[in-house]
Amino acid sequence: GKPNLVEGNAKLQSTDAVAEIGGPSLAGLLIEIVTAPFAILFDVATYLVSAGFLATISKREEPTPPTSERPTLMRDLAEGMRAGFGNPLVRPLFLVEGVSALVGGFFFTLYMVFTIDTLGLSPGVVGLLIGVGGIGALFGAVIAGALRDRISLGPAMLVMLTVAVLADMLIPLAFGPTWLVLTFLTAHQLLADAFMVAYAINAVSLRQTVLPQEVLARANGTLHVLTGVLLPVGALASGWLASAIGVREAVWVGVIGGLAAPVILALSPVARLRRMPQA
Repeated sequence: GKPNLVEGNAKLQSTDAVAEIGGPSLAGLLIEIVTAPFAILFDVATYLVSAGFLATISKREEPTPPTSERPTLMRDLAEGMRAGFGNPLVRPLFLVEGVSALVGGFFFTLYMVFTIDTLGLSPGVVGLLIGVGGIGALFGAVIAGALRDRISLGPAMLVMLTVAVLADMLIPLAFGPTWLVLTFLTAHQLLADAFMVAYAINAVSLRQTVLPQEVLARANGTLHVLTGVLLPVGALASGWLASAIGVREAVWVGVIGGLAAPVILALSPVARLRRMPQA
């Protein structure tokens, strides 16, 4: 039910955080022991296990009211766009997700190149670093509700998003001896993951609360299409920039571009929310 959305989303993020703690660390170890192709085969097997767990879900959803129009892909996308961008509280959340996806393309493309090739870290060490991010994410799932209750919903979301984006600067700032590099990258994984997860829990819960049940799935689907388009755009742009101006400089471009997200949120009605609105 909608009153339990924050708690439910926090539990989902906690589960995801636990997986992030173990998965990347195990991946780095497997790559060094059995090489990358066999590590990918192991990953494929875990997707099959995941599909098996999903098949066991027995909870029946509330039926949505029937419509006179036959659903089509384009009609559903259009309905999702209207639902998302037409709502003054959901629109900035969509825009923030778009910026995050674009910047995420930089991160997913360049993080391994930067840490392994530029900084000279081993795959095993990088896997452990990403696992530390899971610890941060787990902490973020714990503090999401407490921080919201202490300083109210909108300001808390703005603080969470701002800290997460500023923490990304620790990636291109990493330099010098190995211990200093690891200090910067560990701090990034802890801070960025913790506060981005805390923001995401409240943002998703807000979106699920204010959107009517009958359009929620289409709005979520549209958001995934939006982020799915922007992420590879960011990946292509980051690769081109890294070739043109250097990897560290391209990472800086992505990090600075990410500052648009808290600005969007600060200028929106979301930043002034005191509590979760009525469904």
